[in-house]
Amino acid sequence: MAQWFMAGASMLTLVAAVVAGVYAAGAFRLESDREEQWSVAQRRAQARLIAAWPDSVHPYHESNIHDSASSEPALVFVAFRNASDLPVVQVKADVYVNVRPKYAGRYEVTTYSLGGASMPVLPPDLEPKLVGVRTDRPEGMPQRLGLAGEVEYDVTIELTFTDSAGVRWSRSTEGLLIDLGDAWRGVA
Repeated sequence: MAQWFMAGASMLTLVAAVVAGVYAAGAFRLESDREEQWSVAQRRAQARLIAAWPDSVHPYHESNIHDSASSEPALVFVAFRNASDLPVVQVKADVYVNVRPKYAGRYEVTTYSLGGASMPVLPPDLEPKLVGVRTDRPEGMPQRLGLAGEVEYDVTIELTFTDSAGVRWSRSTEGLLIDLGDAWRGVA
């Protein structure tokens, strides 16, 4: 009888060890998920503090883009700001002008690329750094913009950069921050 009792106790100990292992594995997964969420939050913390926007547009002709019929180049100043504590690298801003007929619906927009500005390093600084983008009038873009013309326009920026951890980011023209991860290196 003592052997049966010892065998039962051994079996009960084995079951308890398996149950403890299942709970330990669940706790490990939970802690791993928390660690991953913390890591993602830390990666996004720096990226959230990087921005670019169109600061000023010096139009195609005599500082009056509204009545311009000229094909002379325009100058768009892009403001870059890195409000984080660490520099970012491979910074690129693509400049677009969105043109829509006056009184048209919001979905009748034509977007033209005006070129871009880039810099190898954007150091931390609360003050924006201005970079000029000289651009020719895109082919097909209406000659008259703004109040005196038949169309309205706005200038937008799409920003890409690499943070201090080596993660590539993109900020869309709408301001959405996208983690490009290692895909930009061809690792996928």
